[in-house]
Amino acid sequence: MIRVLFILLGLAALGGGVYWLYTRITYKYRGESAKVKWLGPVLLMVGGLFWVFISLTAVVVVGAREVAVIENTWTGNIDTLGSGTHIWPFDPKVVPFVTKVTHYSLERQIVEIGEPTNECTTADCFRVTAVAADSNSPGRPPVYLHGRGFAFINPDKVEVLYRRYGTDWKDRWVEPVWVSTLKSVQGQKPYDFVGNYRPDFETLVEERLQGELLDTDGVPIIFVSQLAIPNFEFTPETNQYLETVQQKEFERQQQQQQIEINRQRQLAEQIAAETSYNVEIKNAERDREAQIARAEGRKRDTELSAEAQAFATRQNADANAYAIREIAEAEADALTVKNEALSRNPEALLRYTQLLQWNGTVPQIVVGNADGNVPIFPFLNLEAR
Repeated sequence: MIRVLFILLGLAALGGGVYWLYTRITYKYRGESAKVKWLGPVLLMVGGLFWVFISLTAVVVVGAREVAVIENTWTGNIDTLGSGTHIWPFDPKVVPFVTKVTHYSLERQIVEIGEPTNECTTADCFRVTAVAADSNSPGRPPVYLHGRGFAFINPDKVEVLYRRYGTDWKDRWVEPVWVSTLKSVQGQKPYDFVGNYRPDFETLVEERLQGELLDTDGVPIIFVSQLAIPNFEFTPETNQYLETVQQKEFERQQQQQQIEINRQRQLAEQIAAETSYNVEIKNAERDREAQIARAEGRKRDTELSAEAQAFATRQNADANAYAIREIAEAEADALTVKNEALSRNPEALLRYTQLLQWNGTVPQIVVGNADGNVPIFPFLNLEAR
């Protein structure tokens, strides 16, 4: 904005000088007696042009995503300018008509090598534009590579970049170094390494390339990141060989799969036979155990029945013995009581003795009286007799 204002002021002065000169010339052709003054308009015009040039060289504007290198063409000194507006004479680095300013963008820039054109749709066309790199495989078959990545400037090393490579640093330095690095890394690997281990290959190339973009003090001048190999191609002979190998590998895999299928089938049949055999063995063992259990159950039932019967017999014997003992004890007690009673009453003892000797037959004696015949039972009433 400040540069624009300065330029507008210079253009205004230049326009004023032109207009002043025009009016003076017009006065002359009108025949007026006024003397034409040339010095004022000319000075105004020269001052306006000078001011415009001053505005173009005395004001340097550096964007927020830029860094500028300012070179003094008289002394050869080089310095850097950060983002912002730098105005002479407030900034001693800026000298009108003497300093040369070069702007560098700090944004990431795409760097691409071996890029195929839009019209390139065949493998032969791709090989024309791609980077051809040898391999360490027998015969050193080449590999055609297309690389893409990002590069951005280290603002602390922009002076070194300006001195060595100027503004065309990508084409003059980064891309050639990338090509040589890509060839060097691939030359140490087999031809199929990029196809089988592409992430490892990309990382290896990025690390090797970053190591090539360092200053003498080991600080990177350019940073690189996200290097990738989007496409690669082999020679027709290598492709034919790979197709043959792929076909043989496919047939070998088919055979391996068939062998594995047959092995799995045999294994399944073996497992089924073993399972059936194990089931039969288990069934036979289960039946034998069931028979043993039934036999043991019957044996146990017999033993329990015998034990129960023996227990009942013992219980009956014990009960009978107890009853006999109780009876004997009762009879003994009764006999003792009886003996004691009889010993106290001799008549009762005599009568008891008669009763014991009685055979159970009752003799009858018929005695007549007034009322008729009356039976008399002897021994039933001894006292009455």
